[in-house]
Order: sequence, then C-alpha cells, then structure tokens
Amino acid sequence: MKEDNSSEPSLPSTEGKRHLPQPMGPHSVGYIDLDTKNGESGLFVRIYYPTDAQCLEYHNVWPTWSDNQYIGGLISFVQSALGSWPSWAPRNDYKYIDKLQRISPYIPQSIFPKLFKLMNGDVYIPIIPSSTLSRKKSWPLMVFSHGLGCAPFIYSRICYDIASFGFIVAAVEHRDGSACYTLPYVESSDSLRNSTGIPYRRLDTKDDEYMVRNEQVKYRSEEVKKTLDLLLDLNSGIVNFENIAIFKNNCKPKDKEFLSSFKNSMDTKNATVSGHSFGGATTLLSLAYDNRFRTGTVFDGWFFSLKNEHSSLFKRISQPVLFINNESFISDENIKMQSKFFEHNSNHKSYCIEGSVHQNHMDTPFLFKDNVIKRMLGMHSKICPELFLLLNNRLHLQFVLKHLGMEKDTDLDTEIDRKKHLLKYFDPKDLSFIRLDKNDSSTNS
Repeated sequence: MKEDNSSEPSLPSTEGKRHLPQPMGPHSVGYIDLDTKNGESGLFVRIYYPTDAQCLEYHNVWPTWSDNQYIGGLISFVQSALGSWPSWAPRNDYKYIDKLQRISPYIPQSIFPKLFKLMNGDVYIPIIPSSTLSRKKSWPLMVFSHGLGCAPFIYSRICYDIASFGFIVAAVEHRDGSACYTLPYVESSDSLRNSTGIPYRRLDTKDDEYMVRNEQVKYRSEEVKKTLDLLLDLNSGIVNFENIAIFKNNCKPKDKEFLSSFKNSMDTKNATVSGHSFGGATTLLSLAYDNRFRTGTVFDGWFFSLKNEHSSLFKRISQPVLFINNESFISDENIKMQSKFFEHNSNHKSYCIEGSVHQNHMDTPFLFKDNVIKRMLGMHSKICPELFLLLNNRLHLQFVLKHLGMEKDTDLDTEIDRKKHLLKYFDPKDLSFIRLDKNDSSTNS
C-alpha cells in the first residue's frame, strides 16, 4: 500500500477546545464512571451509552482525555518495554528505537505529563457526563477489554463510536497489573480515588512471563464477567448504592436516581465482548467460559497468554468471533491460531486492514501532532488513522448486528464496500490473507 501522508488527521476544535472526532453514529454519547468500592478486587468501569442530548451543546463539560497519573503510567510502560523489548512487538514500527532505549531510563515519570501537555495540549473527549440515557429502545451490550500497558480512556474513540450506533458499552480498567495505571477506591475526605494506585507490573528477569500473563488473562476474564454482572444488575434495578462510587464520589440522591434510570434499558440477551491485543486474548477466554456473550471481536489479538490453552479454547468457543488484524502485527503464530478456530466454526471471520499498525485501534495516533514522535512511538501508519477506525468500527458493527440477529444497517455495508480495496480476508485453507476486492462474495460478514 502506498503511504498517504496527506491524510494525517488534525484534531477538530470546538470553542477553542481540541477534541477527538465526534461519534460516527446517529446518537450522541453519555458516560458515567463507576467504582464498586472493593479496593483492588473491585471494578472500575466507564460506561458509554446513547443519549438524546446534543453533544456539541455540552462541550463545556466534556472530560479531558486522561489524568496525569495515567499519562505517567504510560511512560512507565514504555520504559519497561524499551528496557526489555517484547518479542511480540514489531520493531520496525518504532523508529530510532536504539536511541530511545538509551535515553528512556533518564526520563522522570513525574515530568512526562508536562511534556505530553506541551506536545499535545489539552485534548477532550466528546461525551457528556451523566447525560440522560435515551429510552428509544432496549440497547444491546458490549464489554471492552484494554491492551497491555493501556487503560480504557486510550480506546475512547472505539467505545463511544460503538455506543453512538446504539449500544451500552462498558470499558473495564483491569487491576491485574497489566494496565498502565489504575486507582482503586479508597475512602477519603477529598477524593475517593485520591490514593496510591496500582502501577504497571514490570517483569523481573526471574519471572516466567507465560505464567504471569496467563495468571493475568484469567484475572482479566473474571473482571469481564463481573462487568457484565454489573450491567445486568443495573438493568434489574438491583444496585447496592453503598458499594458504588460514581465520578470518584459516594452516590448522592441524584446519582442514585440517575443509576436507577438504567433499569429495564438493556437488551440483556444481546451481549458481546471485545478487546485489543491482550484484551483480545481476554475476549477469547471470556467467550470460552461465559456463554452470555453471544459474539466476540478480537482487535489485533496478542495470544501469548493462551499459548498452552489453544486446544481447549477451540472446543469451548461456540460463539462467532471476528478477528481484525493490523498488517504490521500479523505473525505466523497468530495466523495458525486463527486457522484452528475456523476448523471448529465456519461463522468466524478474519480480516487484515492494509497499511495499519498495532496502535491504530487506540486514540494516540490522533493526539500526537509530530510525525517524528509518531514514528518513534510506533503510531505512524500508511493508512490514515481516521480511515482505519471508520473501517474497523464498521466491520465490528456489521458482524455483531448480523450474529445478534439485529436489523441490518445497509449504510455500514455501503461504507465497507467503498473501502474494500484496503481489506484482506483470511483464507484458512491457504493460511493467507487475500485482497477483498478480488472476491466480492467475502464482503458479506
């Protein structure tokens, strides 16, 4: 694929606020942050949902993309990766890697948030806090699992785009040490999340990486299950308000009334799970052991944590699974694993988006203005990040709508068909990806 440098996105601005692009779907999106107040064993979840409010009218209350603690956590993860380069990370995506490895240990974590702001300014997410949930219908559900060294906010664009098409999306912040940072609930007179957080767990030379990652993916899968339980409790109206912190504070009467508005709002029979990278492995494990999820989507999966459990997973997962692969991240190991899935279920689909890199599923390629920085951090792709997410999110929606038995969206099909020259589909017989525009019959997910 020829590189298209002219299509690098520039973040839009509203009333002087730089922000991520508006949701792609017909609905504006509200959100709420919930913590179940059980310390490290509790859940922190950002819930996105359709609202009848108009997003632009509430630009003054849009949240910033991230808190400083999380930005510091990101540099900690990057430093860890640079110190011991992961075998699974495509080195060619990261320019000047040798120089970065030399200087990285000397960058104090405390100053990185200031550097980040200096490079990118304040960036906002076009979603409305505690906006009234739309009651036009019962909404299907999606639980989202983030990647290694990340957190839910890094995938804001995917999550609010899916919500804007009529889903309630719950993005869980994993507390197994795989997130860049997480703040458990702690009682405090100031802020309930003003406490010592859980940093990214750096592996020691004596650690068995497979054992650590396998333990983490099982913990993550349990958190995904608990997240779906939380959604179903909200829908049933069975909520212990004493065990819920909302936007970092105890539930006030108005908060209790707001949470009660989720009662009978969900299409509980239509739940799906998805995740990026390590979250892709979490998705597969969740599908294997929780049949309440009717489909799953794996965004550029990293399956190392499941390498000794492949055979049992193939047999346990009966739900249709969509794999969306990024071109630079495809490996023989991932291809072989995906081919095994196709042997057990012909409803699975697998695509590769040409010119894409592993970080195209994240918000970060939109934030950094400087292409040199993007190349250094593995964010630069031949495909425009905006075009990538347009195609990625529509492929996901097309697949989910079909396998949940919901009404087909012909506009999604049309948009995908227009961009099929950027797609390859997986042929399990040849263990290869084939250009979609050479086989029109494969455009129907």
